[in-house]
Order: sequence, then structure tokens, then C-alpha cells
Amino acid sequence: MPLNNDIIHALRQVIDPEIGRNLVDLNMIHDLQIGADGRVGFTIALTVAACPLRDQMAGDARAAVVALEGVTGVDIKFRTMNEAERKAVFGLSQAPGLPKLKQLNQVKQVIAIMSGKGGVGKSLVPVFRACLGWPLADCAPAIRACCRPLPKKESR
Repeated sequence: MPLNNDIIHALRQVIDPEIGRNLVDLNMIHDLQIGADGRVGFTIALTVAACPLRDQMAGDARAAVVALEGVTGVDIKFRTMNEAERKAVFGLSQAPGLPKLKQLNQVKQVIAIMSGKGGVGKSLVPVFRACLGWPLADCAPAIRACCRPLPKKESR
């Protein structure tokens, strides 16, 4: 029969795909039970009720636990985190493991360009910005095509 520590160690290998940290460190594993017949049960606390990656996390967790010697089956339940748990998780997610969030937090200004009228230069402004090396966030595919770097000329 597996021990609690063995199961927790196995679940440390399961990563929440959205947050990028393991389920144990994020305090997402609750109510761990081991039956005399080797059946293991636990609850995964999801950050949101309609978590789109719920099935993936459950499959990964099931595979990690069922690989342990003595485990005959795995029963997984789900619940939604309360506000305090969610704040703790997202506080942890700001750790160095998520460089994209730190990168986005450094954005100082956002410039939105729009107009209801045609022919006023809405597409021209992002093209000029890209030529200056400024990053483009969300732009139309045609503008992205205009902003591709030119191929380097071969020197003879």
C-alpha cells in the first residue's frame, strides 16, 4: 500500500499548464485518502469552476499516482478554490517561473488606433511603428505581413 508521502511526491510532478507550477506547491491537492485495497482518492481545487484544462490535470495526476506500486485505482474529485486560496495561488504564480507575466508588467503605455472612417491612415501608423522597431500587439494579418523584416542582401 502506498504512503501519503509517496503520493504527494508523485503529484509534485503534475504541473498546472496555465500557472506553470506543480499542484502540490499550489496547494491544489486536498482530502487525500488511501483505502486498504490500494485505491487512492483526492480532490483537486481548481482556480475557476469552468477550468478548461481540468481533464488534462486529472489525467496527468491519475497517471502519476497509478504508476506507484500498490495503487489499484485513483478517484479524483474537483472543487473550486475560495477567494483566499485563489489569491495565494496567484501570488505564487508571480514567482520567477513565469517570465511572460513579468515582461507584460513592464508595459508602460498602450496606444490604440481606431476610426470608423476608411482611408485615414489606421494601417499606416502600425507599419511605421514596426519600422522603428516598436512592438506590435494585436494587428491585422495584412499589417503583420507588411512588417516582416526584409531579407538581408548577400555581399559580393
